[in-house]
Amino acid sequence: MARSRRTARSVPISADDDEILNDLDSAAQGGWITVIERLVRWLKRHDCNEYAQPLSRQARPFHSLPTDPNREYKALADISLSLDRLRFDPPSDLDAKARKWLAGLVKNAAEIVEHRMKQMQTEIERVRTARGNAQQWANDNDLSEVENDREGNWLEALHRLKAFDPEHRARLSEVVKKAEGPAADSDNFKQLAANLVRKRLIRSKVGRGGGYWLTERGKSYVEQKRKV
Repeated sequence: MARSRRTARSVPISADDDEILNDLDSAAQGGWITVIERLVRWLKRHDCNEYAQPLSRQARPFHSLPTDPNREYKALADISLSLDRLRFDPPSDLDAKARKWLAGLVKNAAEIVEHRMKQMQTEIERVRTARGNAQQWANDNDLSEVENDREGNWLEALHRLKAFDPEHRARLSEVVKKAEGPAADSDNFKQLAANLVRKRLIRSKVGRGGGYWLTERGKSYVEQKRKV
């Protein structure tokens, strides 16, 4: 009875997910390329060009790192099918020793390709979950109004300054320098600070020796955003 072949895998990576994978170690990508190239060379040496050409074509765009992760995943799915063909319908003119050697090369390549695909899927799911948790936390705490980058930069600046209580408050000039750069004018950001106080993300002390610090709500918001 003929063995059934696997159909092409659905690709769970959307264009919006590309950025998630940018930090994946490029060595992992380079690993599967090296293995596929070794297999292609073996096939060509044994005059199996019908099998070598598809693999070579599928891997060729990824010789220069880094590459588009969405394209990489789709190519890996195609390569996996090409490896299935070698596994279930190998070249008929190979002798027993060559077939055994080829089976080992194909098995190794398939395992590495499968590992790379699972690595990409795992990273996608991890970041999707983190994003969902951060959004749910924001929704539960009515923080959807923190939409602009400037407010987010202020909260992040206070966190980096470790301004977590009145004893460790940061002066307005310190926060502005950290969040906006050394050339920014502190007077232009008093309204922004007032908005964050109103939203209960920071608190302030006015007058001589005054300053700002994060509330627990503001601190939690920054830490949730950092998980994304």
